[in-house]
Parts: sequence; C-alpha cells; structure tokens
Amino acid sequence: MHIIQMRMHNVILVILCIMLIIYFISSIKESFDEPMYKLAFYTCFYGDDENDAFKIPPVPSGVYDCYYYTNNLKLSEQLKNTQWKCIYDETQKVSSNSVVSAMQSKYLKTSPDKISHIQKYDYLCYFDSKKQVSTSFVEKCIKEYFINENYALILKQHDFVNGNVWNEYTESQKQERYQQEKHKYLNYIFKQISNGLNDETTTHCQTSILLRNMKHPKIVEINDTWDKHVQECGIECQISFHFIKEMFKPYILPLLQKFD
Repeated sequence: MHIIQMRMHNVILVILCIMLIIYFISSIKESFDEPMYKLAFYTCFYGDDENDAFKIPPVPSGVYDCYYYTNNLKLSEQLKNTQWKCIYDETQKVSSNSVVSAMQSKYLKTSPDKISHIQKYDYLCYFDSKKQVSTSFVEKCIKEYFINENYALILKQHDFVNGNVWNEYTESQKQERYQQEKHKYLNYIFKQISNGLNDETTTHCQTSILLRNMKHPKIVEINDTWDKHVQECGIECQISFHFIKEMFKPYILPLLQKFD
C-alpha cells in the first residue's frame, strides 16, 4: 500500500511539473506576442478592378494593428477574409483614371494625423500595397532613430535614382500616368528652385514606405507641408518629397537598408 501511495504521489508531482512547464511556456509566448510599441501599419488602394495596384499583401504583423483603406467595394469584400482591418471609403468614387485614383489616396500617405482610425498610435508605418515590410526592422528603427535619436520620419533612399530632382522627373516620364502631368511637375520644380530650394541631393528617397514618429513636434508640420506640395505638384510625390526633405532635413532620415 505504501508503494502505491508513493507512486501516486510521484505521478501527481509529475503532473504538477508538466502543468507548471506548460504555464511557463505559455507565459513566455504571451510576453513575446505583446506589442513593444503603440504602432500600426497601413496601406491603401483606390481605383477600379483593372488597376495594377489592386493587390492584397500579407499583413506585416500578427501583433500590431494593420489597416487597409480602399474605395473599391470588391476589394473591401475580399479583405473581409484576411487579417486586415478594412476601412471602406465610400466618399471617394471609383475612377478608371489612374491619375484621379492616385490623387484620391494621397492624403492617406501625406496626412495620417488627420485620419481618425489611426490617430491614436505613436508610430505609423505606411507602405504601398505592392510592397512588404519587416516588423522587426520597423521596431528596430523606432528604438534606434525615434526613441534614441528623435527623428520624425524615416524612409529608404532610392535604389537607383539619385543626384538631383531632374533624374526623378526623367524616370517618371517612362510611365504614362506621370506623362499626363509632366507640365505640372516642370512648373512645380522651377517654382521651388526660384524660391531658393536646391534641385540637387545625395540622398534621393523612395516614398513607397514611410515610418512616422507621430509624437514628434514637427511631424504634423511635415505632413501638412508635403500635402500642400502634392496638391501643387501632382501625383509624382517623390518629386515633391525631394524639396520637403530639404526643408525638414534635421528631422528626416533616409536609410540605405531595405524595410523588407
């Protein structure tokens, strides 16, 4: 009888140990699943079903909120079967004109501080629907460049365009939608140069991924100024951002590393 009691005691101890191990493992997992920052990712698509940008990328994170803005009803229905938080914008009529569609979505890119769903976050990562981003890289950038160094905006240096804004303009004219606004771009560039801004740069940037420090005292001014310039320049926002970067140089960090 004593032996049986000892064995039962040992079995109970083993069960308790297993339960403690399971609890410990689950606690560790939960701690890893907790978001490090008050961060959200967001992307958008405005246009008809035939537009090349009609895409649903994988959500960049299962921990942080991920928003997808669109005025396309078909896409909004497809997003219901994903992990994206879909925001259907019925105020903007779907257009088959690529220039109109691009301009409809520009405020999401330039002015997230004006968008109610994402105003509560400390950090926002915008990316074009054809791109992908690494959550761990974004977290690293937040710590190194927002918390430790206090930048307002981070984005990537251009892969192959550099030197001056004219090279960006020349590259843009390889696409039909940018050709439609070529005179707007030229008038805008000449105006900025006449206002004393520089057409040259050693760190020309891509605006397909934008990481913002929404707590920075300069971020709203940067957003508002860029939005104003986009309205004047047109949809080729890498042209307008060339001058925004010069105007707010101490607060904007162009990175060589890729976000994906």
